Amino acid sequence: MTINSYVPGFDILRAVAVPWVIVHNFEGSMPGHYSTIFGKIFNGMAEMGWVGVQLFFVLSGDLITGILIESQDKASATTHFYIRRALRIFPVFYLSIFLLLVLLPALGFKPD
Repeated sequence: MTINSYVPGFDILRAVAVPWVIVHNFEGSMPGHYSTIFGKIFNGMAEMGWVGVQLFFVLSGDLITGILIESQDKASATTHFYIRRALRIFPVFYLSIFLLLVLLPALGFKPD
């Protein structure tokens, strides 16, 4: 087994972590009907939503560590690693900045 091989169990962890983080982030915007069984389950999941974030950190750390270990013997592996990360992160970053600071104010959406 190589360091960066596919692990199906990680997909299960991601499938658990995604709704957990979403529920945690929407907890404050949902009506407070916590007397029903759904409300109690929702409230319990929302309070423990930080676990989903921690799962993502662990999975990302495993993926990145595996990539770095497998490529450590290759010339300029670190440079290629950072270039790939920049090409993944910066376009979304600059698009977000453009939307928040240029496009939305131009369309009349301004914070209170």
